[in-house]
Amino acid sequence: MKGKKARYGIKFYELTSFDGFVLNIEMYKGKQELQMAMPKRTSKIDGIVLRLMENYLNKGHSLYMDNYYNSLTLSNTLLEYKTHTTGTLRKNRKGNPKCIIDKKLKKGDHIWRRKNSVYVSKWKDKRDVLCITTKVQPKLVQSENRFGHQKNKPAEIVDYNHYMSGVDRSDQMVSYYSSPRKTCKCATNQTKLENKHLFNASSALDHFVQGIVLKFSTKNYMNEDFVSQV
Repeated sequence: MKGKKARYGIKFYELTSFDGFVLNIEMYKGKQELQMAMPKRTSKIDGIVLRLMENYLNKGHSLYMDNYYNSLTLSNTLLEYKTHTTGTLRKNRKGNPKCIIDKKLKKGDHIWRRKNSVYVSKWKDKRDVLCITTKVQPKLVQSENRFGHQKNKPAEIVDYNHYMSGVDRSDQMVSYYSSPRKTCKCATNQTKLENKHLFNASSALDHFVQGIVLKFSTKNYMNEDFVSQV
């Protein structure tokens, strides 16, 4: 797997709550068809998200994703199912506003544009950070880091950082109840690996059970192309 320390393995997609409980899990096994009727514009990546979220759509949840998944098309599609999205965004995604992508910023600068109900923002920290959200109106807010230092950050970034750690917490909890054991044998059956991963996730969930609270807010938006901040 490109960009990973372990080049070979089994790819899993996980949907978790913000506090680390696995809500849905899917193992990559090639091309799949969606059970639900979807527009033709749905991409493969969008399909992964919609399959994982199938039981949680139209319930007012907010979904936080990294830049591998996010796009304007996906944000608009999920809004149709009463689901907000927030996360980082790749600059080469189709439909991104060029005025945001091409703009050169100084450290601390923050700009945004809106199209219908989707906001795309750019913030200069040590590097450019692109973000997309349908939940938070972009603006700079005071944020405190773990050392107690105050810093101006975009509201959408603060919201994303607060809720995005769910998968990392899930992996942390799974590591405490790991079923694999070290052995001298090198060959391992793929089915055993799959079962161990699923067993680990379910074991962690058995030991930590809590409620999940996610909110959905509705606002009135103008129907137009990307417009500038006011």
